[in-house]
Amino acid sequence: MNDSEHDPSGQELMPPVDDLIDLERARIDNANRLVDVRRELIAAGDRNDQRHFEFHTNRLEREMAFHHTRHKTYKTVVYAVIIASVATVCFLFYNAFYGEGRQQEYALMIIKYLAIGLAGYGVISGIAGLFRRLMKPDAE
Repeated sequence: MNDSEHDPSGQELMPPVDDLIDLERARIDNANRLVDVRRELIAAGDRNDQRHFEFHTNRLEREMAFHHTRHKTYKTVVYAVIIASVATVCFLFYNAFYGEGRQQEYALMIIKYLAIGLAGYGVISGIAGLFRRLMKPDAE
């Protein structure tokens, strides 16, 4: 041992201050690296959350566009069926009043069967609605 490590009384001195400073700097650098890693982890989590949000938002937009298109298609089909039905009924009534002998007979026969069918549908729908109301539990 040299003279700088012992004081005149023979006791060892404390470790040099430079070593303590270096040790403290190393600890601070380690803590800074840990903070940087945690910061990057949080940023990666945020990017992942953003990707999930964008994915689900895009999926919902596609579903809404699909539902809108499907609704327009259904609406078009319903309008076409209504127009065809009205045109058929008008054609039948025209033939019933202004048609020749056989045309009037057939038109009246078809109108009669349509009326019977509509009446039957109304009766069956009414009975089914009545049973639904009777079997439905009270909401109160």
